[in-house]
Amino acid sequence: MSDTSGYIYLRDVGYEHTLSSVYNKDVPKSHKVSKTSFDDIIRRYPNFIDIDLLSIDFEGYKKEVLEDLKNNNFYAKIIILEINKRNLSTLSNLDALKNQTAKYTNGVNTFFLNKNLDFPCIDNLPEGFLAC
Repeated sequence: MSDTSGYIYLRDVGYEHTLSSVYNKDVPKSHKVSKTSFDDIIRRYPNFIDIDLLSIDFEGYKKEVLEDLKNNNFYAKIIILEINKRNLSTLSNLDALKNQTAKYTNGVNTFFLNKNLDFPCIDNLPEGFLAC
């Protein structure tokens, strides 16, 4: 998923592809893959506009995907983003997450809960998780 439909180039590197990157042009050791905009997904699957859980791990392409979500009446109860702490404040301020609040993290994934819903407080988090 992306902000536009078409093609991108994915380069897998690192242990278990943990350092993979997305490019708009062909780079050494990359693979051409198709991308679809959120608008195209909604046109194809209109019920996807209102979901319980969205997990986003887009190899450094999260901002583009989230910017595309703001143009829709998208509603999610929980959004999980694989992001590092450096990007948390930047991504948290995007319009697509205006109704979400960062609540829990394990240092790799951050759980954003919808501000309009009443979630119970989790006092005993699994090992490695912290409240934001």
